[in-house]
Amino acid sequence: MCSNCGSIVKKDLSVRVHECPYCGFIADRDYNAAVNIHRVGMEQPFEPVEMIPLHHISVMQVLSMKQEAPP
Repeated sequence: MCSNCGSIVKKDLSVRVHECPYCGFIADRDYNAAVNIHRVGMEQPFEPVEMIPLHHISVMQVLSMKQEAPP
């Protein structure tokens, strides 16, 4: 997908440069992909979560069920 205009531009993996035939945008293939991934990540809705301080979480030590054989 062109990160400039959003058009789908199919290409083989051997093609390392993105050249959009629709808007003329030219960029390194990896850069174009990174811009697309960044854009999708920034569109995700933000869901606030409850923060629990670590000192409020109880930790219980659990013994292993398997024991090493004595030497």
